[in-house]
Amino acid sequence: MPSRIAAVEVEAVETYEWPPRWSFWGVAENFARVHILLTVFDGEPRKWLDFIDREGNDAEVGDVPFLEMMEQRIAQNPDFIADLRRLVREFTDSVGPVPATS
Repeated sequence: MPSRIAAVEVEAVETYEWPPRWSFWGVAENFARVHILLTVFDGEPRKWLDFIDREGNDAEVGDVPFLEMMEQRIAQNPDFIADLRRLVREFTDSVGPVPATS
């Protein structure tokens, strides 16, 4: 049976550097962390840090720098958690189901 694959000559291929990890995955990780912080730990980074100290595994230790940053942000701006809650609610509302119209 003859092959139907033809050779193609490519004159040039444009390549790009792989984007830094923080540009995609870091943002997604932090978005998930914000959700966990707000829903599981009621917006209190210390509760999550205490949990990691008591029961955390190697993977959860990776959350510590984020949680320490959150503590600093809260210390600088007491409304920070309320602002995060509002932003998450707005995001969720904007990508959720469209409300039915009458």
